[in-house]
Amino acid sequence: MRVRTVAVLDGRWLHVAARPGAEEDRAALTVVLRHRASGERRRAAMEHAGTEGAEAMVPLELLVPQPGERARWNVLLRRGRRRARPLKAHRHRLGPARVVTAGGCTFRMQPRRQRKGRVFIEVEALGPHAELERVETNADELVLEGRLVGVGVDTASGRLRLSPGTDWEVTVDAELHDGRFTVGVPLQRLRATDDVEEWRTELELPGGAVPVAAHLDGMTGKDEIAVFPLCAVSGGSMRPAYDTEDRLVLRCGPAAALKADADHARGLETDAVPTESVQRRLLGIPAVLAHRAALAVVTFLWHGRGRPDPPRETAELRVLLLHAYGLGGTIRTTLNVVDQLRRHRSVEIVSVVRLRRHPRLPFPRSLRVSVLDDQRPRARAGGGTARRLLGWLPSLLVHPEDYAHPMCSLWTDVVLVRWLRAQPPGVLVTTRPAFNLLAARLCPPGVTVIGQEHMNIEAHRARLDADARRHYGRLDALTVLTEHDREDYAALLGDSAVRIERIPNAVPPMGGGRAALEAPVIAAAGRLTGQKGFDLLIRAFAPIARDHPQWRLRIYGAGALRASLQRLILDQGLHNNVFMMGATRHLGEALTEASVFALSSRFEGFGMVIVEAMSKGLPVVSFDCPRGPAEIIDHGRDGLLVPNGDIDAMTAALRELIDDPQRRQVMGAAALEKAAAFSADAIGEQWESLLTTLKKGPGPFRRVKG
Repeated sequence: MRVRTVAVLDGRWLHVAARPGAEEDRAALTVVLRHRASGERRRAAMEHAGTEGAEAMVPLELLVPQPGERARWNVLLRRGRRRARPLKAHRHRLGPARVVTAGGCTFRMQPRRQRKGRVFIEVEALGPHAELERVETNADELVLEGRLVGVGVDTASGRLRLSPGTDWEVTVDAELHDGRFTVGVPLQRLRATDDVEEWRTELELPGGAVPVAAHLDGMTGKDEIAVFPLCAVSGGSMRPAYDTEDRLVLRCGPAAALKADADHARGLETDAVPTESVQRRLLGIPAVLAHRAALAVVTFLWHGRGRPDPPRETAELRVLLLHAYGLGGTIRTTLNVVDQLRRHRSVEIVSVVRLRRHPRLPFPRSLRVSVLDDQRPRARAGGGTARRLLGWLPSLLVHPEDYAHPMCSLWTDVVLVRWLRAQPPGVLVTTRPAFNLLAARLCPPGVTVIGQEHMNIEAHRARLDADARRHYGRLDALTVLTEHDREDYAALLGDSAVRIERIPNAVPPMGGGRAALEAPVIAAAGRLTGQKGFDLLIRAFAPIARDHPQWRLRIYGAGALRASLQRLILDQGLHNNVFMMGATRHLGEALTEASVFALSSRFEGFGMVIVEAMSKGLPVVSFDCPRGPAEIIDHGRDGLLVPNGDIDAMTAALRELIDDPQRRQVMGAAALEKAAAFSADAIGEQWESLLTTLKKGPGPFRRVKG
């Protein structure tokens, strides 16, 4: 068993992930946590994630220590009914220490390893501390505000001690009143050196010193998500920050080093994929003409050729994804629906490219997943000269105006054409315009091709629309997400015989219970791209933060615009209220901690995240963007729709739900009811109906002429 990671996730779970060996791939695996002193045991079954590994999620409530206790839990692994054996891992596989609150207790958790690599979890109940709630900066001083937790001291004064870890330190008087503290640190008393130093912070009280930390705000890992303004001090700059245990530190050093550290926060992994191909940006129309010519040549050369012998075991239904190992709404809903459909038929997921070793979203157990173009460095290096050469050249067959183009190469074209022409009889579902066009022209007769559109026509580039108008009629069926899309594509394709069906995305199973709608938190989620409009949402939230400083906006997602959005947060003075939370595989638990969900997209294909939020009982405030939100949200009943791009209207709608807790509860209940219509069972039935209908009669003949 090769351990991938042992870490605390989202402040709720101990995540244990590993890659089984050949003999373990189908075995029932169980993680066993054994208390070193008492021998108590906690168990969690590991779920297999395709061929790439297995994972277990242990609720932290099971590991809550007694007051003042410092406990150790040995991590064991049991295969089937065999005796549990110690789990071993390298140090770099263990996550950092995290401070979490669970079961009414605040405690520190840290994965560690003994000699010979055996893993254990150290759990330590935390004592008194100064809970930091606000950090403000100006030209002259740094102001800290918060409350004392677990401190039984009745005094009106204390002192903040700042130490860079040397004999030198700075102390500043603090004001205490009714269990709260306020302290102003003159910036001229701080100094910076040529290297970045971390100054520890402690509040000295008559009963002893307590650390200044933020443990009770419901967020862990603030060292990766919280960024404060940069301040000038003697000899350089200073930026407040959190360490891995959520304690406040002051980082002093050169301004350039501190800025780079903030712009590239640790641990926020993204798939580095450009949003537009170099070929399209430089060539434009010639690139599209080259694509059309290349596709015409390929269809002509394949015309009349017989299909190669298919493999002995073929799936009845095959679904073609761009990158099944990535993270996105199309991948999430595809895995969800496929898991339903394979109850009645054999199903296979085919990933056109692969950039990652492990999938971002776990595959359903025993699901067949194959890859056409493995672009990981090791696979590419071992693929031969032709593969390496073609892999550096841009794709000709994947449409240049499809956002999939930057991820594909000429080698992708080769393997994709071979695979499409070798398709045995059955059903092929393609999930984006570029693949719809290729399958419509290259799949042999006898293969039923169902194209999917996850984006509305208005979001397509003009020449991609033109090719869809010309060739989508060769599909057997086209599924769209909204009724408006169905009408638009019916008009686009005119008298074509292609069957156009509205089948919305299915809400995936999500962890966590129903949101209580009591926490002062607004949640948003999506890729950090211009489409999602998080810049608009941050500006809309700014007036709310001034009037309701206890409310927070948490934005979940990763992407190229993270640094620019973080700078916008600092420019708006929202560093205490808006947090870029990074990507999460446990969005359900994150949504459960919120009271309102906000969608600020400039355009959408459907808005799957709206239904996901509704499934947790969250009322939704959304721009009425094209397309999707208006077909999901019943304005005034389960959410609020505001004019697209209207920042002031978004502010007013959010304020309306913040100021009226009772209305939040009523809308949340209606949202939960609405989400039931998008369950996997309901959407699976629509897919089964379509597949059954198509099977009764042959679809339109796909001509292989150019």
